[in-house]
Amino acid sequence: MPRQTGCSRACSHSHGPPSHLSRWIWPTPRTKPVIVADAAMLSKDNILELGARGYRYVVGARLANAGSLLIEKIDTQLPRIDTASVRFDEKYGDKKAATVCEYSQNRYKKDRRGFDKQVKRALLETLKLEFRH
Repeated sequence: MPRQTGCSRACSHSHGPPSHLSRWIWPTPRTKPVIVADAAMLSKDNILELGARGYRYVVGARLANAGSLLIEKIDTQLPRIDTASVRFDEKYGDKKAATVCEYSQNRYKKDRRGFDKQVKRALLETLKLEFRH
């Protein structure tokens, strides 16, 4: 699962986190916490607001939600060696961000079994339809 991280320069004035996130973030006397969330928990606007308010963040997301250019880069640059990882520096809005991808042999095997099962099921359905006609 890729993780997007980003940070921005702190604002010149002090204020809290976005109001709808305030129940998860509380003031700390010396440092701001790093926000870690699943992509489904935060909208793009919320992520950009966190950065604008000086919060650093890590957002987990699935590759299925990535653009085709990023998927192509990952496919060509990520070694198929267990725990190998690659970092891709990008822009997210007007901020710098990075996508970090890690290869998992166990995840590959699980996904491959699921894919093979779907193909087998589709072939059986196709044969059933052909047999009926």
